[in-house]
Amino acid sequence: KIAVIMICLFDYHFVLGFHIKPKSAFDGQTNFEPKQYYHQDNVIEFLRSQPGTFRIDFREPSYPRSTGEVFRLETINGNGITQLKQFFDLLSLEGTPGGKISDLFNVKYIVSREELPLPKVFESKGTIVYENPDCLPRAWLVDRATYEESLDEVLVRIREPSFDPRHAALIERHSDDLSNSLGKTLPDDETLPGSSPQEIPVRFTRESPNRFVVEAQATRHSLLVVSENWYPGWTAKVNGTPRPLMRANGALMGAFLNPGASKVEFSFRPRHFYWALSLTMISLLTLVLASTLHL
Repeated sequence: KIAVIMICLFDYHFVLGFHIKPKSAFDGQTNFEPKQYYHQDNVIEFLRSQPGTFRIDFREPSYPRSTGEVFRLETINGNGITQLKQFFDLLSLEGTPGGKISDLFNVKYIVSREELPLPKVFESKGTIVYENPDCLPRAWLVDRATYEESLDEVLVRIREPSFDPRHAALIERHSDDLSNSLGKTLPDDETLPGSSPQEIPVRFTRESPNRFVVEAQATRHSLLVVSENWYPGWTAKVNGTPRPLMRANGALMGAFLNPGASKVEFSFRPRHFYWALSLTMISLLTLVLASTLHL
């Protein structure tokens, strides 16, 4: 046991020893002293003071990937093992910060020390906060749905300069997940009539990590696109009626809306949650029964 412990200590020292330094040697990039590493600087204070719903892309290595969790900022900088594959595939298409993918992910601010072709809105100690003026809101309406055969084809179409996510959305036609939720084959490309649906205000309200609400007043049949990761277990109700939830643009959520006022309630309740809850209740009842009989 002592030998195993010693091996682990040497292993940890080999991996982390290079980064562990005195506080006096903290330089913001190679010293991982937690209190200094997660210090709320002027950049964080500026970002936290901004109103509205948006995401941030930290491209400066002095900010750890978990900065968003620490300071309650929504970012796209999760660790690789916690990112969904379709999200990672879509994010990898971004060539220049502030491009089409940043727009899709509701990225309003980009933090970097490099010069970027974007407006500067804040700067502190060499770190610049850029604003992405073309970022899409957290939820919006489009007037055209185009169906592709696979996720790979969706990613190819997104890269095309002609694809404008403000007016169109790409949906996988034969996805197993979609066939299970829709129960039917998707139709051919469908134009959803209406005048500039992306200009119609859409209200997004997050009530908890597993629940949010979107309210929209559509003038015609429209497709609601929400910049949240699609994942099995998410469900949608439009004005209290269950509605199929599709994977749009490779990783986001989409649901068709009828003309008029729509209140769309999104909830995350995966099937295994109910199985786990049932097994927990059965185990608890068994334990209580066994204790009662023993007494």
